[in-house]
Amino acid sequence: MKLPQRHGERREKNTNGNKKHKRHKNNSMSKTLKILCVSVPLWFVMLKAQMDFFGYAETEMDQIQLEDATYDFGYGKIRLEGEWRPWDNLLLAGNVNGQTYFGKTEWDLLDFVPYDSLWTPAGMRYSMPASISDTLYLDNLYTRLNFSKFDLTIGRQPISLGTGYAWNPLDVFNQKDLFDPTYEQPGVNAIRLEIPLNNRSSVDVIIADDDSLETGTKMIQLKTGVGRFDITINVAQRHHLFPYWRFMDMKITHTTSDFFGGSFVGQIGEFGLWSEAFWSMDELYGYREFVFGVDHTFDSGVYIMAEYFHNTLGATENELSIDNYIHTYSGESKSLMQNYIFTMMMFAFNDFISGSVMGFGNLDDNSFTIVPQIEWSILENTTVSVFVGQSFGGNNTEFGVQDRSVRLRMRSYF
Repeated sequence: MKLPQRHGERREKNTNGNKKHKRHKNNSMSKTLKILCVSVPLWFVMLKAQMDFFGYAETEMDQIQLEDATYDFGYGKIRLEGEWRPWDNLLLAGNVNGQTYFGKTEWDLLDFVPYDSLWTPAGMRYSMPASISDTLYLDNLYTRLNFSKFDLTIGRQPISLGTGYAWNPLDVFNQKDLFDPTYEQPGVNAIRLEIPLNNRSSVDVIIADDDSLETGTKMIQLKTGVGRFDITINVAQRHHLFPYWRFMDMKITHTTSDFFGGSFVGQIGEFGLWSEAFWSMDELYGYREFVFGVDHTFDSGVYIMAEYFHNTLGATENELSIDNYIHTYSGESKSLMQNYIFTMMMFAFNDFISGSVMGFGNLDDNSFTIVPQIEWSILENTTVSVFVGQSFGGNNTEFGVQDRSVRLRMRSYF
């Protein structure tokens, strides 16, 4: 388990000191104000509506053991969600998250990078400091309008795309944690238009406001069904950070790319199948991402699945450098190298206790992590989960740099 992205937050890599951090905070404040300007004029109607509140309280404790150090850290979190439906075709919703941290809060992210790869010809070692602090933030705040011909959602909203479990090439808005791929994703500032065409077909248009509409991410998705399969065709445009080492002009750090992709999910016999692909249509600086998965549930109730991921933006073993780590930490690449595998076996022992074993690995440097997990519903609305991760591989590999990890999480819903 690498240093985890704190749940519900986007992690901004501070490689330019405090100026970048302040600029990120100002951008977040500006985005929040934009959302409020769009949503607040409608919220006066909530006084006439029935308001529903719900959420959860969560505590998590983690321990990471490296070759020469052990780190203990954790957090306490409260998520409060509210929904107001003054009319049948209008939903006003949002949530506020508050988190407080304990244990280690100051990090050097390069502690999670194989040491030998850090040396330069001058014999210097890089450093990438990062810190986490207590937060209280608005994760989602959006207005959803339902009409007979379309649905419109405006504001900071949850968006999740793709059919993959551990990786979603089509989801250009989120990044998953392999140690916990199903955890909730942060909200996205966007306008979303969903147009049903018939029982199995629809058009989905998403315009995400990153810093401005001009540099935002835009996607159109056509979804339909054929037999026992659901299929999507996706077209997107994205203004994004690009690895500078792929350019001849070292001053270029961003580019606007057009993408094309698609996905399918369905069943053949007793096996579930899914796949999605996403590739740049820029011939010079293009890249491709692809995922394919299969699952099966036995008569005994044991569920198994496997997923393969390929990313040409990742490094090959011979060209791996500190730049590739930085690009992965920034969230611009979904993987450090090019070929990965994810597997899982899950079984419910009874109505209250279930167990699973996850395994994921880098097929290029032959490093892997095995994660057994137990989840116990100790009360009607309270669950306790225990994760134990053991990594395998050389000290100079992606997952082998870490030895063991333990995570204890308790969540109570209200």
